[in-house]
Amino acid sequence: MDKIAVFSTTDRNIPFNDIIPYFSVESKEVEDIPTLSNHKLVILDFMDWEKCLEVSGKIREHDAKIPLLLIACPTAIVDYSRLKEIPGSGPVKVLRWRVRLTDELWEGIQAILHPEYPSKPKNIVFILPIFNESERFEHVKDFLDQLHFLLELGYTNTSVHLINDGSVDNSQQLIQDYYEYFNQSSTIIPSVRLLSSRGLNQNTRKAGTYIEGMKHIEAEYYIFVDADNSFKLEDIVRMINIVQTGYYDMVIGSKDFSSEKRSPIRHILSFGKRTLTRHFLPGKVYDSQTGLKMMNRTAVDVLLPELHLETGLAIDLEILYLAKRKNLRVLQTPVECIDREGSHINAWKDSIQFLKSMGRILRYHRST
Repeated sequence: MDKIAVFSTTDRNIPFNDIIPYFSVESKEVEDIPTLSNHKLVILDFMDWEKCLEVSGKIREHDAKIPLLLIACPTAIVDYSRLKEIPGSGPVKVLRWRVRLTDELWEGIQAILHPEYPSKPKNIVFILPIFNESERFEHVKDFLDQLHFLLELGYTNTSVHLINDGSVDNSQQLIQDYYEYFNQSSTIIPSVRLLSSRGLNQNTRKAGTYIEGMKHIEAEYYIFVDADNSFKLEDIVRMINIVQTGYYDMVIGSKDFSSEKRSPIRHILSFGKRTLTRHFLPGKVYDSQTGLKMMNRTAVDVLLPELHLETGLAIDLEILYLAKRKNLRVLQTPVECIDREGSHINAWKDSIQFLKSMGRILRYHRST
C-alpha cells in the first residue's frame, strides 16, 4: 500500500485515515523528514502559512521531486506567489479545506498522484441572490426555468444555488415551492444536486450572498447573476465558454450600454460611477456594477479572504479592485440586459452609499 505522510498541528481535526482509505497514512514530525523517501505524497496541515512554507522547503531539500499538498482554510489569506520559494521540481497544490466537502481532499490527492485520470467533470455553480422577490418572483421563476433548460441540454455538472439575503417577505416559501416543482419536472439524472437554497440572517445588500457562496460551495467555476431574468441565456453560455478555455480568471458582463428600460437618471449615475471607479478597475474594464460575472476557483481562493460584508452593493467593485491588485486576468464583455421594474436599488441613496463604500475599500486594502 502506497504511503502518504502528514505533517499536522491537528488544529483542523481532519480525519485523514477515513478520507484516504486506499493509502497508508502516517503522521510525521519535522525530525522525520529524512525518512520520506518511500512516500508518494506529503500533506502539510498547518494553520500557520509560514510554517507550511518552512517545512515544505526542508522536505524538498531531502527529496526535490516529492509531491506536496498544502492545506489552508477557505478564509485564510494565502500569498500564492510565495509558492515559488519552495525548491524542487515536484508538484505543489494548495487545497482550501472545507469540513463538509471531504471528497475534495481525496480528489486533490488523486489529481496530484494520477493526473491522467480526472476524477470528475469540472463543476459549474450559479449563485443567485434573492431579496424580497415575492412581487417579482415570476421573473425569478422564468430565469430558473431557463437554467433548468440549460441543464437539460447536457450541463449535468451544473447546479443552481439560491441565497436568500435576509428577505422579510414570503420569498423563502416561494423558493421552497419552486424547489419542489424543479425536482419533479426534471427528466435527467444529474451528477450533482441541481438546485439548493440557503439563507442569511440579515440583509447584506448582496455582499453576503457572494461571500456565502464562495465560502461554502465547492466548484471549479462560479457564476454570480441577478435572479430577476435580466440577462439572456446565450450571453451566459458565451461567458462559460470563454472561462473554460482556461486563460481568463474572471469574465464580467457589461450592461451600461445595452440596458433596456433604463431611466436617464440611472444613465447619468452610471456614467458618474464609471468615471469615479476607473482607477479601481483592471485594464480595459469600465463597468464595475454588473449583475453578471463568472470566475474560476483560483480567483475565488485569492479573493475570498479579503472580501468584506460591509461593502454591500459595492462588493462588485471590491472584487474588481482586488482582481487588479492580485493580477488576475479579467475580461469584460458586453451583454444584453433589462432593468426590471421593482428593483430594490434607490438611485440617489445607493449612489451616496456607494461613495462611502469606495472609501471603505481603500481603507480595507491600503496595506495589503
